[in-house]
Amino acid sequence: MAVVINPFESAPLTLATIPFLYADRFKEEKLLEEYLYVNGMPKINCCCVGGSGMGKTTFMNGLIHKWQSEGRSIKTISLFLNSDTTLNFFLQQILYQYFNMKSDLTQEQSRIYQDIEATEEGLRRCKLPTDMLTSAMMNYTEKDLIILVDNAHNIIRNKSSGIYSFIESYGFELKPKFILFMDPKTHLRAQKLDNNGMMRRIGKTIMLQAMNFNQVEDMIRKRIDWVSQIDPKYEWMTRETFLNDSNINALISTFNGMPRPILETCASLFPMYYDNKTLDQNKVMQVAFTHRHAKIINELNNLSFSALKNSNFDQIRSKSFADGVLSWTSISNIKG
Repeated sequence: MAVVINPFESAPLTLATIPFLYADRFKEEKLLEEYLYVNGMPKINCCCVGGSGMGKTTFMNGLIHKWQSEGRSIKTISLFLNSDTTLNFFLQQILYQYFNMKSDLTQEQSRIYQDIEATEEGLRRCKLPTDMLTSAMMNYTEKDLIILVDNAHNIIRNKSSGIYSFIESYGFELKPKFILFMDPKTHLRAQKLDNNGMMRRIGKTIMLQAMNFNQVEDMIRKRIDWVSQIDPKYEWMTRETFLNDSNINALISTFNGMPRPILETCASLFPMYYDNKTLDQNKVMQVAFTHRHAKIINELNNLSFSALKNSNFDQIRSKSFADGVLSWTSISNIKG
């Protein structure tokens, strides 16, 4: 019998699914808020660092949902940066979303909003010059605004976009505050190479930690509960009959507490559970190691052979491949 709904097959959680499926990261939430807020208002720019699959986008949307549900007197804008996002488009997105939230626009703000809205191809071909958008950012945005930027490592990887220079120039002066979400490798490189540049405008950094048993159990249970509530065919399902405590601990150990590969493994296991009403312990581990092996191959394929070939080292050791799946991997006998 085919599975109609697989609750583990999903992209990062959106604001629509966060209320039902989000596994809280209380520690990181508390730490970020301690850094970010002073007397209920955002005061410094922050950075959230986590490897691929650690749940940065889901964490970002979880923060937005939490702040909105608590009725805080702040506005939030979330942006996803592609590698080719320009400063002009970056500023357009912020101003368009911000003005869209305000009910008391001035005549000049309304004009800017309408010009952006009326562009021929959405926000990509704005007729307003970047200098004017920069001025609008400086003059028309307020301190109650938090701008959450996903994929922010592209700011550093593509400095020619102008976003890096913008934050470097105005990071202290802007009334709104940024939270930049990026991978640890880019963050570390930026810190080493950034001589009084953009990273100096980032007041605090938090690291997304590996999930513990309670968080992973909550993440799995919420998905099983959700699917059992929306369709009678799944009413018999429980977290305990899907994965027992020992299974969950095994997945945490296999993937070092990373949510994405754990969810991908669960997505593969779910059809078997649906058909057989139970899961064999050996099958759980077999599927888990299949996913682990696939991640290893993917990481090896992503290594730059040219960069390795040009190295003067006889041995290159890479810790974790930025995602914690491998402990230490050695690539030997590579000569320049």
